[in-house]
Amino acid sequence: ALARLREAALAHEVHATDREVEEDCLLRFLRAREGRHDAALAMWARWVAWIREYDPENIREEDIAGERRSGKAVWHGYDRARRPCLLIRSRFHDPRNRDIDEMVRFGLRIVAEGVAMADEAGSGTLTIILERKGFGWSNVDFALISFLKNISTITQDYYAERLSKLIVLNASALYFTLYAMAKPFIAEKTRAKLLLLSSYSALLEHIEEAELHPELQEALARERADAAR
Repeated sequence: ALARLREAALAHEVHATDREVEEDCLLRFLRAREGRHDAALAMWARWVAWIREYDPENIREEDIAGERRSGKAVWHGYDRARRPCLLIRSRFHDPRNRDIDEMVRFGLRIVAEGVAMADEAGSGTLTIILERKGFGWSNVDFALISFLKNISTITQDYYAERLSKLIVLNASALYFTLYAMAKPFIAEKTRAKLLLLSSYSALLEHIEEAELHPELQEALARERADAAR
């Protein structure tokens, strides 16, 4: 099936680059479409066309400077399977001071950075940590639902099988309300990768302490101090 898919990709009208027809790349599309050749080829062709249109690896830093400065999404460390970890801190999102287009560009750039890191590490997949502590109604942005829909399309359709785990820390009632709104846009395969953790120490099953972002290390230290009292 893989050889057949590669032959079809090489002959496709999108004129793929060598990187876009590598076996590891094509195999992810086969897995995402459960070995169905025609579906995998169609998915792959859409991905290549998307790469041509948006060119996420070449988004200029000045075009995402505001989002980068916000600190709401940062790559830091690797999990125990050498997957790069993206820490998303929802409390840093300010719906009164944001540009949706910049958010989308930043999302594209972040995903491209993570994919490059994952391939270099040899894991090929990513881990996302969603820290909900401090997130409240002042951070709620209903336009964010559309943003999440765009990002889920990118990660599920164009970066097939790249997400390994989505770890949610400190989930609140507000989180579950927003999750219910976003759920229709999230594939069942992706929902199966969702992990809800109620403590920072539970992170250690997935990520070594030295690999945690400094903020998470500090939170873990406070948690241990509180437990020792």
